[in-house]
Amino acid sequence: MRPAGRGLVEGVAALGLASGISAAVGWLVLLVVARAGGPEEYATFSAMWSLYLACVGVLVGLQQEQTRSMLRSDRGTGTSETTCQLAAVVPLCAVAVVPTLIAAMWWAREAGAAEQVRIVLGICLGVPFLFAATAVNARLAADARWRLLAAVTIGDQVVRLLVVAVVVHHEPGPTGYALAIAAGVLAYLPLMGEAGRALASRAAGSAAGLLKRASAAMVATGCANLLAVGMPFLISVTGESDPSIEGSLFAAIVLTRSPLLLPINALRPLLLRQCILHRDVLTAWFVEKLPAALAAGVAAVVGGALVGPAILKLLFGPNFEIAGQTLAGLVACALLMVAMTISGVALVALDQDASSTGGWAVAVIASLACLALPLDVVDRTLLALAAGPAMGLVVHLSAMARGVRSVGAD
Repeated sequence: MRPAGRGLVEGVAALGLASGISAAVGWLVLLVVARAGGPEEYATFSAMWSLYLACVGVLVGLQQEQTRSMLRSDRGTGTSETTCQLAAVVPLCAVAVVPTLIAAMWWAREAGAAEQVRIVLGICLGVPFLFAATAVNARLAADARWRLLAAVTIGDQVVRLLVVAVVVHHEPGPTGYALAIAAGVLAYLPLMGEAGRALASRAAGSAAGLLKRASAAMVATGCANLLAVGMPFLISVTGESDPSIEGSLFAAIVLTRSPLLLPINALRPLLLRQCILHRDVLTAWFVEKLPAALAAGVAAVVGGALVGPAILKLLFGPNFEIAGQTLAGLVACALLMVAMTISGVALVALDQDASSTGGWAVAVIASLACLALPLDVVDRTLLALAAGPAMGLVVHLSAMARGVRSVGAD
């Protein structure tokens, strides 16, 4: 058996490399569509892509609970119940299909009947495969098979890139894009049967227990990911606007968020460790880091205003046009998301998971309310991206202050 420290180092290295490569390939997918189809085609693809990412984000909670359940069984700390925990996945899968279908049908309401039927069938077939891919990830994480987990993570994006390239050149459109986005699941296919058997035989506890824990975790990760990556889809379904304007706006959202949110999410384990180490002086620790964070934020906002439009055209194409002040506003909104992510991690360190989830839920509700306002698409987007995280951050900071006082009293 390998030493635990060595396994941890190997896991961090493998998953870190996989995250970097996957992010790069994911960017290539977006750029291929943008440069081949222009803002209008990119708007369609981006809305579907963000819906897919939001669904994947919801399933992160299920994956975490499946991993924990198998680990508890391996260590002999689970209950003696032998109920097949696959029974818990079936209702979760069924519940996930319904809102996804409603959202997709609303988005495709102007498409023809045949197009809508293809979208419905694609979702009904695709969601179970996503759940199966989640079981693969959970099983590989429970067994510390980091290299294989990294390989399928990269394979997911590579397969998608290849299919997207074919679709863009032969049959661009909602059906082709949906097929291309879902094609990444094929990388998991050889491991799905084995993962299902492992979940059925090794998971500790009852199906009802997993259902309860996984539902709570899925709400938490779903709210966070809907706000982080699901905004293009939400913007698309909550109002009508020029597709070319939407395409440029969605590209600008990706451009301003990815450089900030990808690193902070990759560093979440390290950040959590630091918050736990400074648990008793958390407020003072944050205050100490605040001046440097504010200076970096101001520089990022100014940079977005000055060079953002040129970078957007350079990467996505000459037809992608966004005003400098809009890009500066999007950078500021992304910084609010970073602050909210950090405060959420701090709440976890203070054992206040419910407060962390509550903040994300408030942020999603506030963002949706702003998107429903009868405003120009750029204005309501900026308002939603600012107001949601700001209100969620207030909830987080209030809970964190109470938690710090409680720790101090202990």
